[in-house]
Amino acid sequence: MAFVNQPKQHTYDLVLVGSSFASGFFLYEYLKTAPENASILVLERGNRNPHQWQLENQKNSDIDWFNTYIHEGLSHKDWMFTIGFGGSSNCWTGCCPRQLENDFRMKSKYGVGRDWPISYADLEPFYAEVENFMGMSGTDEWSMTPRSTKYPLPPHRLTDPEAALMDHYKGFYYPQSTARPSRTFKNRPRCCASGICRLCPIDSVFTIQNSMMDIFEDPRVDVITGAHVDRLETNNNVVTGAVYKKDGKEITVKGELFGLGANGIFNPYIMQKSGFEHEFLGRRIHEQVSTWAGFDLKGMKNYQGSTIITGQGFMWYDGDHRKEYGACMTEFNNKIRKLRVEKDRWNERMYIQFVVEDLPLDENRVIYDPKLDKPIVSFTKFSDYGMRGLEKVFDYADELAGVLPVERIFFDEKFEKKRIPRSTEAHIQGSVVMGDDPTTSVVDGNLVHHTHRNLLVLGSSSFPTGAPANPTLTLSALSVRAAYKLRT
Repeated sequence: MAFVNQPKQHTYDLVLVGSSFASGFFLYEYLKTAPENASILVLERGNRNPHQWQLENQKNSDIDWFNTYIHEGLSHKDWMFTIGFGGSSNCWTGCCPRQLENDFRMKSKYGVGRDWPISYADLEPFYAEVENFMGMSGTDEWSMTPRSTKYPLPPHRLTDPEAALMDHYKGFYYPQSTARPSRTFKNRPRCCASGICRLCPIDSVFTIQNSMMDIFEDPRVDVITGAHVDRLETNNNVVTGAVYKKDGKEITVKGELFGLGANGIFNPYIMQKSGFEHEFLGRRIHEQVSTWAGFDLKGMKNYQGSTIITGQGFMWYDGDHRKEYGACMTEFNNKIRKLRVEKDRWNERMYIQFVVEDLPLDENRVIYDPKLDKPIVSFTKFSDYGMRGLEKVFDYADELAGVLPVERIFFDEKFEKKRIPRSTEAHIQGSVVMGDDPTTSVVDGNLVHHTHRNLLVLGSSSFPTGAPANPTLTLSALSVRAAYKLRT
């Protein structure tokens, strides 16, 4: 491989757009059986900013994400991501729970949303493969879904309040499954629990740059950074080329197979600009809704955990309530936000984040306007289903206060007073929805476009629904599966 300034050949076997989890894990699987003379080109819009550069500049990219799209709709709704080699792997927290079995069958099980065209069982071996590759820390006592393998690393240490929660909510509270190692894994040291994962001071959390460079350095792979893909060229339902801009020039590269691995904003935008038309292309963009609650404890100390988010609760995740309102997953924050001021009681406080699924709405969408040079992201409302689920936070907090010695509960003021969720979970999903029916979906269950069969659309933009679980593990497993299915 080489980081090159221009294509080294006229036509590539595979052209990938983007270099984050979606493209990286597709490439990982694709290279396993690609011939020695295979040719792959990766086009990355951003630059390569090494870890040391990120620390020195205290940012993950030299491109500001909020200037790359036009915001329309709710003023308090943001869509956070990172543009650069390695994409959002440069800035993520490393939370990697699996989706549950019923997350894949919401319509048939609960009568809401859509069913996925694949099941949990279809994805399970690929979940395991990604977990092993990332060096995931987790507990083998997990019983929420069937597992074929053990975690490669042991779980992180919980806090004292969490030990009480795990004892009370047996089978529904666990140490978090995470790509923050609980002990040294290959070249990555044990998590330092500093709580600043987006600029990890010791480069511990999994990233493309610290764990996948041997894949991108494969001699069959070329990478061009600063390559802003503008559109795809097509002919008779076949993608023939990708047009990108670099250093003020427009360049076309030809290919046999193409993979869009940008994100849920730019995947549909590139397709729209290329002339792709479909009722659901760009529609149903969404992510989870969330808020937090703080608890002042009486005589119970906190912050003994060994990482930033130590445990996750599934007490209010799955069940018949999902017919009426969204499932909720809790994240226990071991990062010190604001300490108590009373003498000798500074650590008698805890914070829990409540993450709730939000049903995708057709009216929330990515729009291409030929008069503009950026996508419009029009997000007008959260679903009533999701907001009803988030409203349950007050009941959930009261329940927790009955389990632990709690003196006082306090909530995010924006949510308590105005019912405004957190601005973003940085989980852009659903704008190029997958499904079996070409009339109601853009790609199939293998992430292949229904009509342009040499185009795959990778990443969480394909998600039909948005479970509370963080999407990175699922989208990475989908990419591995998509590459595997190409040859089977």
